[in-house]
Amino acid sequence: MKQIHIIYSIAVISLQMFGNANICSAKGIIPDRTNQIIIYSNLTEAKPTFYLIFSAKPIPATMDRAQLQSLVTKRNRKDLLILKMHGKEATKPGRFDYFFGTIHDPNRPWNNGDDFHWQDWENYSADLWDNIAVAYEPPPNKKFTKVAINHIVIRRGGMRLFDSRAKNSHPNKHKILFPVSKRNLWPTTDKYPLLCLGRLTRDFKSQFYELRGDILKMAYGDLGQTDKTKYANRGHAWCSEFASYIYRANGIDTPDPNAMDVHWKNLRAYFEKNGTVYTQREVSGWSNNMKRKLIKPGSIVSILTHEGKSTHTIIFTTWRYNKGKAIESYTGISGCNKGMVWAHPNLPLPPLNWSQGKTDTEIPNFDQKCFFAVPNMTKNITAITH
Repeated sequence: MKQIHIIYSIAVISLQMFGNANICSAKGIIPDRTNQIIIYSNLTEAKPTFYLIFSAKPIPATMDRAQLQSLVTKRNRKDLLILKMHGKEATKPGRFDYFFGTIHDPNRPWNNGDDFHWQDWENYSADLWDNIAVAYEPPPNKKFTKVAINHIVIRRGGMRLFDSRAKNSHPNKHKILFPVSKRNLWPTTDKYPLLCLGRLTRDFKSQFYELRGDILKMAYGDLGQTDKTKYANRGHAWCSEFASYIYRANGIDTPDPNAMDVHWKNLRAYFEKNGTVYTQREVSGWSNNMKRKLIKPGSIVSILTHEGKSTHTIIFTTWRYNKGKAIESYTGISGCNKGMVWAHPNLPLPPLNWSQGKTDTEIPNFDQKCFFAVPNMTKNITAITH
């Protein structure tokens, strides 16, 4: 039990540090976290030229030459951004890393900061990373050849949106496989073939994060999102607002974040009438089968942060388990003030002996604020096979 208590304390401390981080809260990207696209290719060029296409809407399989090159310079659409990636040498043979922000490559060698500044992300749609595509620009006068992309990795704010190299899911190591299409990206006279990653990204997140149901698929669709105003036009903290926005979009009528502050009290009150609420200490004492049976994917979890002075609302994803051992932790996703939509990889249940040494005031306060809330959402739970 001592080990569980240490893990629980570390997780709470990490949430405290995350909540106090000095980071940008506007839409776009958080510059001091990893925003990265890695392209693995058969190219032997020292500094190849790619176009990275970011779009809030699905992208067609080809794009006109004139249109693509015009959008690189004009940037007159808020739902579409095309960046010309050039001047960057391979990190390793066949591997090309492109970063956006300040934590890596602060001088942006792919454009020296002249073509696009990281602050400019704020001028575009909050959903710009939902659909990403890659095009290739061959050197002048080079004869026709084949250009294959072997792997792609996409990270936004440190969150993994896509990784064709991944073989196992994160929580419980289920086998997954996401090969990138071997489409030839060599352009024709008037067209650029595109490697479109929107659908692959959505499928990858479903399997990598072990998602079940529409609620979780929608929540993880915004992984890395930094724009609080998408979820609420009022208030400052937005963990509960994010959760309520996702629920309301899936037909569960939680408190409206644009009409009132959403917090643990009114969320708990709602689910006491429209679902089932269990204290975290109660859930800790259940058998593994009972935990799996009663806590559904997409449930609410409320925890304490900042040494018990604040609460944080998380959407439950799945239990983490080791064969033959008691389930002691879970994964989840949340919106966070001064931050982004964040995937929590390992959140511990409170240890069974948590109440030892606690006062008669601390125990009921903990049980009121630290709970699982399971809504009536059977229609939103769909099985995913691995």
